[in-house]
Amino acid sequence: MKNLLILSVFTLILATSCQNDQEVPADMMVMTSLVANPNLLFTSTTLSGANEVPANTSTASGTAVGTYYKDTKIIDLTVTYEDITPSNWHIHKAAVGASGGVVFAFSTAEFKTPFVYKSPAAITDAQESDLLAGLYYVNIHSAKVPTGEIRGQIPFAVSKATGSIEGSYNLKTKKLRVKVNYSDLTPTFWHIHKGSEKATGPIVFNLGKTFRSGFIYTSPALTAEQETDLKAGNMYFVIHTARALGGELRGQLIAQ
Repeated sequence: MKNLLILSVFTLILATSCQNDQEVPADMMVMTSLVANPNLLFTSTTLSGANEVPANTSTASGTAVGTYYKDTKIIDLTVTYEDITPSNWHIHKAAVGASGGVVFAFSTAEFKTPFVYKSPAAITDAQESDLLAGLYYVNIHSAKVPTGEIRGQIPFAVSKATGSIEGSYNLKTKKLRVKVNYSDLTPTFWHIHKGSEKATGPIVFNLGKTFRSGFIYTSPALTAEQETDLKAGNMYFVIHTARALGGELRGQLIAQ
């Protein structure tokens, strides 16, 4: 009789435990889409004599790679060249196939490659309109071709990179496990940060430097504060790159 009573109590405890397990799922789904910062634009172009107006047969070449921040309105370009001795260089305004006047002059104190140009102040709204319309080009002049030996249009556009996060948060172990997918970018760092949408915040978890699409990360056990932030949508994921130190892709983590 005593054994029967003990067995009945054990069965009741087990049934209650199973019921509680069913009421509280072990995992919450965690996901987000990683999207490019719409205020950060990129450009990459080749400079050549064929792009000049009129075109020339120069064997010189170069590149212009950089960013434009719509929030600060600052142009940041890195210009390289080879097989040319520059006498002057500028950013001009004109569409492809046409020539135009100088808008921004680069320093002529020293010609070197690579050369970094950063607009000294925010550009005007009119200049931004021209820039976004693809009406600016880099022109490197020389004694050989004073009007410009090599040229390249600098169209700015949002990054083509995309990505996603999918995974789960275990309510028992308090661990977050996510799979990171991405394309069209080369990561330098990636982190989970604390912060609401459109805000910036401190790093919560560093995913290391094993960069590959399909990478799986498992966090240490979250603290009570971190769990609250995750459930409240107060964590976001960022992939940083050399050309976008502040982050090229970002997505708010959604746990449900």
